[in-house]
Amino acid sequence: MSGIVVVFLLFDGTTKLMMITPVVDATIGIGYPVGVIRPLGIVCLACAILYAIPRTSILGAILLTGFLGGAVATAL
Repeated sequence: MSGIVVVFLLFDGTTKLMMITPVVDATIGIGYPVGVIRPLGIVCLACAILYAIPRTSILGAILLTGFLGGAVATAL
């Protein structure tokens, strides 16, 4: 199950770094400025990589909880 989560987060972070049009439109649609899309992608990738490495998986899980908690709060 963790592998599926890591693959999804890597995909999400990569699409943010590549500034794909649907991702940019969706991010702007929820109220974020264009300037924060790439930093969000970098944070997402960093958290996913930390979560994927067994020695740092606890730290990665804590950071992902905060990251995704912010995403849920933004959606509400």
